[in-house]
Amino acid sequence: LGVEINWIGPEKETEVVKQINLIEDQIGAGVNAIVMAACDQDALVDVIKKALDKKIPVITIDSGVNSDLPQSFIATDNVAGAQAAARELAKLIGNEGEVGLIPFVKGAGTSEQREEGFKKGIAEFPNIKIADTQYSQSDVIKAMNVTEDMLTAHPNLKGIFAANEPAAVGVVQALEASGKGGQVKLVAFDAGDDEVAALRKGTIQALIVQNPFRMGYDGVKTAYDVLQGKTVEKRIDTGVTVVTMENIDTPEVQKLLNPLK
Repeated sequence: LGVEINWIGPEKETEVVKQINLIEDQIGAGVNAIVMAACDQDALVDVIKKALDKKIPVITIDSGVNSDLPQSFIATDNVAGAQAAARELAKLIGNEGEVGLIPFVKGAGTSEQREEGFKKGIAEFPNIKIADTQYSQSDVIKAMNVTEDMLTAHPNLKGIFAANEPAAVGVVQALEASGKGGQVKLVAFDAGDDEVAALRKGTIQALIVQNPFRMGYDGVKTAYDVLQGKTVEKRIDTGVTVVTMENIDTPEVQKLLNPLK
């Protein structure tokens, strides 16, 4: 499309103020449009208002905000994806027992939605109880530590849902260090290289895989369309795929995991 992209962002998802400052800088620089994934669903609303006041359209991708201000929100249906994770985990543990839940950042829209979806999904199974909920702060070491604590506090834990990649990697490390890899079932969001390796090894049993390539592509395309005066969809669901050892090597899943090949 001939669009020039300034790719910027805070180093961590928890650096909300830094993200706001970066966006304010871009508004001041006079960019034509902003495509953003919000670190906090409430804190970013005011800066979006500032952009719109300057006639700069805003498209949110992946993590949205509690506002209808953005022209479009392009993302996974995180609630539905986490419900699918809950059903997959339930199947893996025989529809009964204690499970653990590891979201990432409290207040981040994506994390909140996945927590909500997982709880909704587990509620479909009266013999499954969520024994513990711990936040990873999107940090591998933190995730590993809270998993170790969870395993100690709940020795009968049969399964864990990790809501994003850093959480999943930390849980994998804790399970393997404790000798419970493959024994305590693990379902996780995302499909980083370490997660795919853990799936092939058997420490992870299922991955809830998004389509981040499409989110980025559609984010830019939608911003471009707005600038061209076109009407765009307010909500675009980019979908999820449950990936297991049964389907990981299919052409469809490989294209999803390796979109640039």
